[in-house]
This record gives sequence, C-alpha cells and structure tokens, in this order.
Amino acid sequence: MDKKLDGILEILNKLNSKTNIVTKKEIDEQYDNLEDYRKLTLDLDLLLNNFENENINDVDKAEEMLFETHRIITTFEW
Repeated sequence: MDKKLDGILEILNKLNSKTNIVTKKEIDEQYDNLEDYRKLTLDLDLLLNNFENENINDVDKAEEMLFETHRIITTFEW
C-alpha cells in the first residue's frame, strides 16, 4: 500500500511541476505523512507478530498490548 501511495505522490509531484497549484511545503508534508504511515505499519506488524509469544493471561501485558493496538489504530484513522 505504501508503494502505491508513494507512486501517487510522485505523480502529484510531476503534475504539480507543470502547474504549481500545490505548494512544495504541502507535498513535503505528504511525504512526511507517508513516512509516519510506514513507521506505524512496522509498529503494528511487530505487535501482531509478537502476539503469539505474549502471555495474555498477564493482565498488565494484555492491557499494554491493547493500549498499543488502540494507539496505532487511532493514529491510522487520524
């Protein structure tokens, strides 16, 4: 998915080089957002990959995983 988003930004950049409708600052911000998306995706992958190894009977650990999952999902939504 992030490769598609990166491709969209490249197209936007090419189109904008002809029209200059979108500011460079706005395009740079979208590249920053894409990098944030990639980091969140990695965080979620790590959390899900470690899920099987965690003792969810440990209430503190289960709570920590729940909060971290919630943080990642709500950040994606934002």
